[in-house]
Amino acid sequence: MDFSITGSTIFGIAVALIVMWLSLKRYEGFFDDKTMFKSLIIGFFTGFLAFLIEALTSDVGIIFLLIFPFMEQFLKFMGINLPSYHDKRETIIYGLVLGLGFGSIYMPLLIVLAFRSLNTSLSLLIGSLAIGIGYILFHGGTGCMLGYGVSKSEKWKYLFYTTFLGFPLPALEMYTFYLEDISIITAIRVLESLYGLIVFLAVYRKILPYALPRKKRKELL
Repeated sequence: MDFSITGSTIFGIAVALIVMWLSLKRYEGFFDDKTMFKSLIIGFFTGFLAFLIEALTSDVGIIFLLIFPFMEQFLKFMGINLPSYHDKRETIIYGLVLGLGFGSIYMPLLIVLAFRSLNTSLSLLIGSLAIGIGYILFHGGTGCMLGYGVSKSEKWKYLFYTTFLGFPLPALEMYTFYLEDISIITAIRVLESLYGLIVFLAVYRKILPYALPRKKRKELL
């Protein structure tokens, strides 16, 4: 079990770094490397904190659906709402990076849940890895949205938006707890990963470009 936690953590961080590199290739020169690294570290820390909270309180029942989406987004919000991030276009990029770091810490929890299933199988493990990637993308996208809100002084509105977007994931995941059919559980986790991908791509295309000046933004589009 320890190996699965360590290995999945390394995998999650690697995925986050790859997504970050692919997402920001065209944004070189429009952000500070030190601040980006700081944002990634904040993401790791807040993600680990969220991991601990969820791991210790995963048996709270239906409250799980109401509290955790807000808790996850609020922890990211606290990380990106520091005074040094306020009213800066590049905060949109730092929010993306923070969110990717945050999401990468979910991999260990998902792998543990997979191995605690009654009949652990290769398909279930693949489904758990898929949802882990989906969570990384989802939190990267919503982190970007939070960064946009902070940069535009509309932070509370975007905290609401990202919390609302977070509700489907715990609802679907909780539903799997009552299922025994591994193929259905795997399908649901793949569906969750697709949801995370859709959110990320929408934010990547519609919000991330606002990290650039207007003229450069038009060139990018």
